[in-house]
Amino acid sequence: LGRPVRMSGVELRVLPRPGFVITDLTVEEDPSYGAEPVLYATSVKASIRLFSLWRGRLEISRISVDEASVNLVRTTAGRWNLDTLFRTAAQSQTDGSQGRPVPLPYLDATNSRINIKQGFEKLPYSLVNADLSFWEEDPGDWRIRLKGQPVRTDVSLQQGDTGIVQLEGRMRRATELRMMPVHVEVEWRDAQMGQLSRLLTGSDAGWRGDLTAEMKLDGIPDSAEVTTRLRATGVHREEFAPAAPMDFDANCGFAYHYSAR
Repeated sequence: LGRPVRMSGVELRVLPRPGFVITDLTVEEDPSYGAEPVLYATSVKASIRLFSLWRGRLEISRISVDEASVNLVRTTAGRWNLDTLFRTAAQSQTDGSQGRPVPLPYLDATNSRINIKQGFEKLPYSLVNADLSFWEEDPGDWRIRLKGQPVRTDVSLQQGDTGIVQLEGRMRRATELRMMPVHVEVEWRDAQMGQLSRLLTGSDAGWRGDLTAEMKLDGIPDSAEVTTRLRATGVHREEFAPAAPMDFDANCGFAYHYSAR
């Protein structure tokens, strides 16, 4: 990872398959992104790739994390703390002694929390009850799957009404995160409009109804084509229940260029 790593205990297990159980894992942050750890997990299971033992090597096939807390940090210059982690992971895939690519382990996290920081300041937005999977389909072809519930820590919310966010994406290796070819599909469903407005703006705008949002992105993080769809049912003001609540289905397509603002 290229970061200091600490743990309170490591246990070797042979059955049902060889692997390690790590307790209280902490991955420290790069000081340029902040002082809080980038990752903390109470329990981590690392399974050994059996065929690698026949070659006299120790390789990890799968890493499973439970009840983890992850900090995503974006600096004022627009860089993310995951950028250096991706580059370190790509460099570590080359075995210097034999020149043979070392496959990345399948990574999955359950019952976890993802926090967002702007520089050294932690924003009130988080994703809780998150399940995350990250794996390498082919050399240099990475896949990600995420499901979680958005929350805001500085206001009182009916958490069950903020909806569920699901993301599926694929990325190709590049020298920088912002230059990675990506395909991303995001869906935010079952969000109640009153709680959604409290989540996004901090106050209830007084609208009621159920909302589902979809987004597809193709390109690179610095420049991409985006299509969105916003659907709502039973829309009305909180002050009254109309005879025929409004439904709508809106679509939008656009291109964005981050560097050119």
